[in-house]
Amino acid sequence: MIRILKRLGLMVLGIVLFVAILIGVQWLLEHVHTPNVAVAVIIFALAIVFYTAYERTTERRVPTELAARRFPRLTSLGLIFGLVIFSITIALVALAGSYHIVSWSWSNALIVGFIALLADAAAEEIVFRGFIFRTCRDLWGTWIALAISAVLFGAIHAFNPHASAVSSVAIAIEAGVLLGVAYAVTESLWFPIGIHAGWNFAESMIYGANVSGITVHTSFFTAKIEGPAVLTGGEFGPEASIVAVVVCLAAALVLARSRRRIA
Repeated sequence: MIRILKRLGLMVLGIVLFVAILIGVQWLLEHVHTPNVAVAVIIFALAIVFYTAYERTTERRVPTELAARRFPRLTSLGLIFGLVIFSITIALVALAGSYHIVSWSWSNALIVGFIALLADAAAEEIVFRGFIFRTCRDLWGTWIALAISAVLFGAIHAFNPHASAVSSVAIAIEAGVLLGVAYAVTESLWFPIGIHAGWNFAESMIYGANVSGITVHTSFFTAKIEGPAVLTGGEFGPEASIVAVVVCLAAALVLARSRRRIA
């Protein structure tokens, strides 16, 4: 019992310090008018460095889940995977008559937005898969870790704009499960970071939909999304739709069955 409490205490302390430092540094950088792209790059690097240093200091281990040699391949695979599964999601919504492209245009802001989304994904994955999932798995096994991290991931999104009980449950089931499986099958944070960033980039900056209730004003496609919330996700975005839940659960199953080919 003491061992469990100590491990959970280190996890909570790590999360608190991690979040506080990232928020503080981001506030400072924005306060001195640092360019957005520089803020994103610094936050991404700081997240990786903090987590690595914390694990080396507290658990006396090398965090192989952030091994640099696996970064290019697994992050790229994750990005592609995230782009593809959201494209499938929005294609199904379009086939149902609820998504219509109005126009399209390119902006360099899309590049800056991608870097920012990658930094956000890294921070969230370190918290939910690096700290929470890994700790709970070590203590109670994969299935319990998957359930706990998924529920908490859905719960934290309850504070987003336009959130509801439905959107929180959807996020827990689709993203919480998918990203947990992505970590479990590769033993790497790079793969879920890539999936997370790829999905969010496709959703907001390619297809022009709200991402977790947040409206992004620059996207490759300008689209009209209308129809029942069960298909479109309403103002929260497609993540709150039954389509996203089904696609992501199917994707998680594919990953679970393809472990050897990914790892």
